[in-house]
Amino acid sequence: MTVEVMSKLDEYLDEQAGMTMTVMNERLLSDVSADVSISSIHRSLHGMLYTVKGSRIKKTTMNNDVIKGKEFAIVLN
Repeated sequence: MTVEVMSKLDEYLDEQAGMTMTVMNERLLSDVSADVSISSIHRSLHGMLYTVKGSRIKKTTMNNDVIKGKEFAIVLN
């Protein structure tokens, strides 16, 4: 990965710390015409001492209103 691409990644994270690697990939392609894989972005961020946060996957049954109400009540207590 080039220095230009790594500096762009750093710039993107300065703009928006919660940016996903998919969005970074798309922006790199449009900004500097660099087609970089998600795994390469992941390795670069670790090399630059950034922590990569994984997404939280929930079952579809967890998205109904009854379960959401129960989770909200647990958080409040």
